[in-house]
Amino acid sequence: MSAVVVEQADSSRSGPGWETTARRRLEQAREAAGLASDAPLLGELLGFARYLHVERGHSANTARAYMGDIGRYVIFLYERGFMQGRSPDCNELVATGSGAVKSWLASRLPDCRRSTLARNLSSLRTLFRFLSRDGLLVDPGEGMKSPRVPAVLPPCLSVEDVDTLLESTTGSDDASLRDRALLEVIYSCGLRASECVGMNWTDVNQELGVVRVMGKGNKERIVPVGSRALDALAHYRHGWTRKRSDVDAVFVNWSGSRLSSRSAGRVLDRRLLESGLSARVGPHSLRHSFATHLLESGADLRSIQEMLGHASLSTTQKYTHLDMKHLSEVYDRAHPRA
Repeated sequence: MSAVVVEQADSSRSGPGWETTARRRLEQAREAAGLASDAPLLGELLGFARYLHVERGHSANTARAYMGDIGRYVIFLYERGFMQGRSPDCNELVATGSGAVKSWLASRLPDCRRSTLARNLSSLRTLFRFLSRDGLLVDPGEGMKSPRVPAVLPPCLSVEDVDTLLESTTGSDDASLRDRALLEVIYSCGLRASECVGMNWTDVNQELGVVRVMGKGNKERIVPVGSRALDALAHYRHGWTRKRSDVDAVFVNWSGSRLSSRSAGRVLDRRLLESGLSARVGPHSLRHSFATHLLESGADLRSIQEMLGHASLSTTQKYTHLDMKHLSEVYDRAHPRA
């Protein structure tokens, strides 16, 4: 069954997290740079954060990364004397020019990976494009090339390792029931951790064997879910004994509120340790394993793309690595003169 993708925003999942995150990042930058609490720059940057969330459809995590980058850039400008006033606006930020951008990136080069530098530049470029939209004439980031980032894939578990991980997560206590359901769903559907913890019970259709997922950019898609994952969800739902403060959320923590992506990562870390597997993997590796195992079993790349929620097929290709043994077996079966 193919995934169905629909553009839709859902405020019950995204919530006000982006604004809380943006204000926290801006306050940290304000204190470090010594800005006045009513500096126009702060309000303008908050407007940029709103643009990221409302118009670009970015998650609170993306807002955190972008606003963190911009906050560090503002601090750098004050530390190096590119800016001095206590109540600046965005015009003064832009007036520092491309030289300030290059100096900042150069200062971060010894301590940051290329991927981090590329995101730093992307954050500033997005901000400058946002300001240009409102009549700014000069874009300091225009023409600047991002560092070339080598493609690095998360590690992929074998089918046997996945079985070991899931089958070792047993028990009838609350933690075991939730953790087994969480890991089964991530692997069965190829979900991002944020997508999995963002699920509501109304998103699970036991009868049709599908789940509704809110992906990046508030794009909704319908993804098939396996019988084992559905069974694990049912056992978890009926076996959970703690009080739920968030009755809609599928996966909750001990206080009954929605589980976070980081907590999902800690669940996997703990269960890997208990299973005896030595692999150091995160929830994204289960998603990567999902794609690779489907491809090895004969699924076509286009269907995998839809289930993963990728806009581009080239993105899906990066998630699928096949070892030479498997490629040789496929060649021997398929080529007429192998």
